[in-house]
Amino acid sequence: MHMEISEHYAPFEKKTLIVVTNNDMARLFPVEGLTMDPLSALGRKPSEELMEPFTIEERQALYKKLNKRLQKHLAAGDEDIVLCAPEVRREQLVDELHPTVLVAVGEVIPKNLAALDEAQIMRILQEGR
Repeated sequence: MHMEISEHYAPFEKKTLIVVTNNDMARLFPVEGLTMDPLSALGRKPSEELMEPFTIEERQALYKKLNKRLQKHLAAGDEDIVLCAPEVRREQLVDELHPTVLVAVGEVIPKNLAALDEAQIMRILQEGR
């Protein structure tokens, strides 16, 4: 099921993959024009957030899975990646990304948006454009 982005916002000119992460999960949303599709999640589900925090090894495994998923999306035709990650984890996440993925990452936004709904994520991202 896709979400239509408000016409008040600028459309995405290229196929873009929005990735929002926190300490325990990553959510991916392909966006094209004014259409956003919730795609998939890696790691914990939002309902599991109150569990013990991920260990460093678990977080590295999450970031490696995310890296592989991003490589597949780039191979399938997504052109740009917008990555949102908490500032405290930004460097660790970027270190796990393949160079081809890093080239596609247009920007890394130092925000933890993973627990927000799609409309809130889009509003925050669009207001920052």
